[in-house]
Amino acid sequence: MRVLLTGFSGYLGGVFSRHLSEMPEVDHVTGIDIVEPVHPLPPHTEFTVMDIRSDQLGRLVAQHDVVVHTAFVLTWLASLPQAERDDINERGIRNVARAGRDTGVGKLVHISSVAAYDITAARGATRVTEDAPIGRGDTASYYLNGKALEERALNDVLRGSDVTVTLLRPTFVTGPLDPTTAPVFRAHAALPLGPEPTWQFVHEDDVAAAVELALRVDLPGAYNLVPDDAVTAREALHLLGVKRVPRVPMALAKAVTYLRWRWLGDRMHPSWLPVVNASVTFDNTRLKAAGWTPRYTSAGALRSAAGAPPPALHR
Repeated sequence: MRVLLTGFSGYLGGVFSRHLSEMPEVDHVTGIDIVEPVHPLPPHTEFTVMDIRSDQLGRLVAQHDVVVHTAFVLTWLASLPQAERDDINERGIRNVARAGRDTGVGKLVHISSVAAYDITAARGATRVTEDAPIGRGDTASYYLNGKALEERALNDVLRGSDVTVTLLRPTFVTGPLDPTTAPVFRAHAALPLGPEPTWQFVHEDDVAAAVELALRVDLPGAYNLVPDDAVTAREALHLLGVKRVPRVPMALAKAVTYLRWRWLGDRMHPSWLPVVNASVTFDNTRLKAAGWTPRYTSAGALRSAAGAPPPALHR
């Protein structure tokens, strides 16, 4: 099996490349990204500098059996124009999907997110399943919009094709290789006034295990990729080493976050605040029925991100 991995130089690209190289079913991995990876190349893995919007992508996809798509502008820096951000996310995935369709690739595994759901409608809900509607891409959050529009684009391009499309919808992904979650949550360790939100965190190795499963067996459709449990926001911040968690008005939190993002190079845009405070939890029954079992709890994933060894639930 030959696998093409987009977003290779990013966090998940580094996690997945290591896991894919250890799969006996995988003969070769080709990673693409617009920047060189800082992580070393695993065995039988090569890297090519390529934008997912490139008109040369089809030639490369044609040499592979599976595409694992992770490329996405997750943390938006103020130096990146909004139009460029959206073009990367939206035109990029359409280009990947068309390349897969036109070259007859067998599978496309897309790393989506639980953010693809209509979070406004789901606010406060527990154990949301894959039957819940996805968003329309019309919220104030670029992240919610981007993830919903990605899934809609895949459906538009690949509906009726022979490509097996797997939509993996993880919650917050973290672990020992995660460069973002712990420092960002620590830097923004304040909660808006009101009900305390509940969060889920899935360990990077559990996400990689779901990708491995999707390569070994056909998993058409969408699958929530979440642990069995959830933690309160205060519990999560304490696990990351935060001792004091002040409560502030949402308007103040947005104003401070905007100033830090716009002028100080912070990676958290203020449109993330309503997302992380939506307090929605998701159900993993469908993915578990397909053969996936989470090894880590939300707390275990956070401990590993904070530097403490997380206890594995299963060996």
